Amino acid sequence: MHCLDCTLRFDMKIAAVASCHHCGAGICLDHTTVLNPAPAVIGMLPSEPARRVISCLACTPLPQSPNRVLERMRQRMRRSAGATVGSRDA
Repeated sequence: MHCLDCTLRFDMKIAAVASCHHCGAGICLDHTTVLNPAPAVIGMLPSEPARRVISCLACTPLPQSPNRVLERMRQRMRRSAGATVGSRDA
């Protein structure tokens, strides 16, 4: 499976490492956010165990969304363009 965001936005085939808990899209490490929601406490015991929620950037609330994604994608695109140009010259 490939990352949906990388494929749609940048036409790059990057392997997905997870699927979004909310929408089910395949996502790579650059488009993955791990949320650690606090368990709701009812009385003295938590109502649900502590868990991690894997989310894509589209489903992640803005304060928790990482800002580094666009820069990483630009770096990848530059590297892949440089490799393509170098292979043509050889």
